[in-house]
Amino acid sequence: MNRSVLIPFVVFLTLFASCSKSSERIQNSKLVKIDFELSHPSDFESVFDSVSWTSLQLPSNTFIGAVDKVIIHKSDIYAFDYVHSQSLYVFDSSGSFKFSINDAGPGPGEYQRPVDFLVTEFGVEILDATDKILKYDQRGIFKEEVRLPFNCDKFVKISNEEYLMYTKQSGNSSFGENVACDLVLYNLTTKENICILERSNVEIPFIQESNNLTNYKSRTWFSKMFSDSIFGITERIISDTLILEFGNRAFPSELLDINKYKIEDIMTVLNTNFDKMYHRPSLFESDKFFITGFNLSGQNYLFYNKINESWQTLAVDNKSNISSEGVPFLFIHYLDHNSITTVVDSNIILDAYQRQKRKTPEIQSNFMNFAKDLDINSAPVLIRYWFK
Repeated sequence: MNRSVLIPFVVFLTLFASCSKSSERIQNSKLVKIDFELSHPSDFESVFDSVSWTSLQLPSNTFIGAVDKVIIHKSDIYAFDYVHSQSLYVFDSSGSFKFSINDAGPGPGEYQRPVDFLVTEFGVEILDATDKILKYDQRGIFKEEVRLPFNCDKFVKISNEEYLMYTKQSGNSSFGENVACDLVLYNLTTKENICILERSNVEIPFIQESNNLTNYKSRTWFSKMFSDSIFGITERIISDTLILEFGNRAFPSELLDINKYKIEDIMTVLNTNFDKMYHRPSLFESDKFFITGFNLSGQNYLFYNKINESWQTLAVDNKSNISSEGVPFLFIHYLDHNSITTVVDSNIILDAYQRQKRKTPEIQSNFMNFAKDLDINSAPVLIRYWFK
């Protein structure tokens, strides 16, 4: 592992500040630089100690497609499939089904394109891309619908009435004349909105981000696809910035400008430069770790240890990244102090195992013991990877 490097505050202003209003919110921001040219990929056993799993029991004739987001709240497991079933499923800690929310539709109290959700002590809130939040109680019963004055793609709740929202919307008069805002502070009661982070002048193609806005305790983290900067926001101020230095392996950012190149040409370049690196935000934080994703011949994750200021990287579905139980390293859906969690279809696990090269007799035996509990027809599996 490698030591991180603290760099002066003035570097951020020189390289990353795109406008004065956003810059005014940056006061004594702590910067941490991750130099990927000094790092080497880690293997499974250098990051994780062991793996455990729980089969999630669905009602009959119920199907979950790809799980987009997972929240574990008071030991209950919340798994949302935004696209296929457009449903939120809730299980207890043993994997037994509790309830689901499936209110897809165009009418009042329904969502057409769910893009995010959160869980509080009062229940569940679902963000719909048609400019509204739907609120449910702790049993999944609909309570109310709240309209928003702008379109947003991700949200976190930082107080009873205040949210930080990723807007992707340009030129909205709500934020000021000709202001394009990425991150907005919005008060549901007063309807006040404040642009926390304005958008840079370079326009890049929109690619759906999975987890580019997250909060932990009093701090919120935000970034965008292809950006090498991750911003930490505390009390309306950008208090922390993590900078990803990809060096000579970085994907050329000038090739992403949609004002210069056609979208199909940009996508072709992305799909043919597998050896180039770029940020694919997948933000998680705990007391010990900060995690995000990046691309290098597929999905990879950065594990930054906040305590000793060191980091490791790990590739997803690498043909040698497999636990002694025979379970491959897959996606990250949730982070707590001791482990990461993913919820995935049984067939994906079986397919990933078949691609593995490091299959000792012990690993094969352990995986057969794991696989006998899998329902390849429908049941998803919650897998926890325990840190060393």
